[in-house]
Amino acid sequence: MVVRGMEPKDIPQALALINEEGWNYTSVELERMLRLDPDGSFMFEEGHPIGIVMGVSYGRTGVIGHLVVSKKGRGRKIGQNLLRHSLEYFDSKGAETVALYATADGEKLYNKYGFAGKRRALCVNAQKPHFESYSKALKAEPLLEEDIPDAIALDSMLFGDDRSKLMDLLCREFPKHSFKISRGGELVGFILARETPVGYDIGPWTCTTGSTEDAMNLFAAEMATFTRGTMFLATFEQNSFAANLARSLDRIILWEVEYMVRGKDRYARDISSVFGVSAFELG
Repeated sequence: MVVRGMEPKDIPQALALINEEGWNYTSVELERMLRLDPDGSFMFEEGHPIGIVMGVSYGRTGVIGHLVVSKKGRGRKIGQNLLRHSLEYFDSKGAETVALYATADGEKLYNKYGFAGKRRALCVNAQKPHFESYSKALKAEPLLEEDIPDAIALDSMLFGDDRSKLMDLLCREFPKHSFKISRGGELVGFILARETPVGYDIGPWTCTTGSTEDAMNLFAAEMATFTRGTMFLATFEQNSFAANLARSLDRIILWEVEYMVRGKDRYARDISSVFGVSAFELG
């Protein structure tokens, strides 16, 4: 029995473990996590992998994206072993905060290791909606390369830490899915999305104008770029507009989870400007 660092060659086995729980991930999401933090993920092996924990470090903040143990390996504290390895890694990076999104089954374990629930979140896998009424006069504009530093600054203010590597990656890799809203020449909202083999992942999506119409214009502009498959949107319950939107979609499946934090909660106290998180595995 051994816990070792996860490598790109391990992605197919890690993906099988994750989707054993019905999460419907694809390899590109796991590849992205390893690109963002090649040293932040671990596997528990016993002849073959039976458990994984995947994480990404953002300076003072670590995010645990996946902690999964095969059904055949449960009841042997493998999850605790993997969680300790992940926390030791983030401690070695100087993290003051570790965050994750927990299912009801996992909350007891995370409480044992110092995590506290902060707010409810949900994620929906849904069919693309139609917004014909927005097609003639979208107020959102393409987010350009020169806008990326301002988008990073706005994201950092709301998330509470520097996610410039993630933001830069998403903006540059998927420019046609990046939109902004500006006021007086200042970027005050944006939405990003990325393509996957099964459709699209939305987020981060933020709007600081206090206008749900502005937020909806960003969302509608994004929808106009989706041409195939389904979409995933994750948001906080406290943003009632975004939560109600998520629930109103033609959904395939809806997950409800708890956003939990060990250490300082870095998200802004008022998260009314946060309409969509980047993804449960990315924070």
